[in-house]
This record gives sequence, structure tokens and C-alpha cells, in this order.
Amino acid sequence: MKYKAEWYGSKVVEADPFFPSTKRCSNCGNVRGEMPLSERVYECDVCGYEADRELNSARNLASVAASWAETQNACKSGEVHAARLPQGSSHGQVLHEEAGTEHRLGMF
Repeated sequence: MKYKAEWYGSKVVEADPFFPSTKRCSNCGNVRGEMPLSERVYECDVCGYEADRELNSARNLASVAASWAETQNACKSGEVHAARLPQGSSHGQVLHEEAGTEHRLGMF
């Protein structure tokens, strides 16, 4: 994927391996404690949002990628960048991106 992204002038962005994309509500940012693989529908205890488990996860990852791209465009330096999680995140976690590192998620 990295080769193809470079070929088309795109950027591959990876999420941190411990980013809780499946357990985080893509609507309000609440993070659930556990979510076994047998649970195929994500249901938020806080806002009542319901979605397919994979769709919810994809929306969370898309938000991280979009935040990273916006930060990248705003900084223009190519040195150190931080992508914040969606507003309403219960942990206020920040994902850091440094030039030349492999923290990537999707193609832009």
C-alpha cells in the first residue's frame, strides 16, 4: 500500500496499535471497557448510538486520519505533528507524528 500511495502522490497514515477504534463511540467519543469479537453491533452506553462494529471502527480511524491531515497542512514544516482524537474523547489522547516515522492509517 505504501508503494501505491507514493506512486499516486498520497500519504499512508497508520493508527497507533493500541488506539481503541472498535471500543470508541464514533458519535460522542466514549470508550467502552470491553467489546468481545462476538459483538457485531456497537452500542454506546452514553449517547445511544448504534452501528455495525466495523463501520464504527472505520469512522473512528477516518477521524484520526482527517485530524492528522489537517494538522499536517497547518504545520507545513514536516517536523513534528500531533493529531487529536475527535472532540468528546473521554481520554483526550494525542497521537504524535514525527517526520520519517511509521504512524500511519489510510491514504490521502
